[in-house]
Amino acid sequence: NSTVELSIADGVSRNGGALRIQGENARGYPYPWSGAMVNLGSTMMAPVNLGDIRRLIFDARGGGKRFRAMAFAENLGQMPAITEFEAGIEWQRVEIQLSEFPSFDPRGAMAFFIGGPGELGPFWLEIDNVELAE
Repeated sequence: NSTVELSIADGVSRNGGALRIQGENARGYPYPWSGAMVNLGSTMMAPVNLGDIRRLIFDARGGGKRFRAMAFAENLGQMPAITEFEAGIEWQRVEIQLSEFPSFDPRGAMAFFIGGPGELGPFWLEIDNVELAE
């Protein structure tokens, strides 16, 4: 089974902290994944209309791998829309257009996930200053 540990690390500006996502994608499932997810509604997986929101923006650093971002929406059922981003050793700004998530309908958005790569093995990733923006 895949594992993940979430902790607080030094952030971009050293004010507050970043979320450190450290884990391992293991065999045992057809689509192994591990990371951090935030639900947007008042209850788990409750849909919300994101209105004019068009981008998921955050600062990231990792081990120089390609990581995954997933978007969950009412129109997708149980399967998330997946896109990838790269995070090097140094902090960098990541901006993902919501249109990069295949078939994702922001009028019924339920959750966003940021986490490990699609491959098996250990990984670490730190994210900071996460926002949804127009």
